[in-house]
This record gives sequence, structure tokens and C-alpha cells, in this order.
Amino acid sequence: MDKKQTWNAAYWLLAALLLVWVQGLWQGAQRIEPVPYSEFDEPALTALQAQLRLA
Repeated sequence: MDKKQTWNAAYWLLAALLLVWVQGLWQGAQRIEPVPYSEFDEPALTALQAQLRLA
């Protein structure tokens, strides 16, 4: 391969690796952590009680 073809192949390899890396970052940011219902319900119940006291 001549110098231009080598540069082109290296460019595409680097671009593919960068794309996979960015996709990994994106997927990591999109991860959802499950919350137990008891942890979810407590703040909602407290907020509801506060609204009822005001009314």
C-alpha cells in the first residue's frame, strides 16, 4: 500500500474506535438504576401529606 492508502486505512480504524468509545459513553449515561418501591413511595407520600396539611 502506498502512503495515502495507509493514512486512509488508519483514519477509518481510528474513526471506528472513536465511534465505539463514544457509543460506550452514551450507553453508560443511559443506564437506569432500579429503585425499590419503598424508596419511591416514601417521598411521594410525604409530599402528598404536606399538600393535604396546606389544604
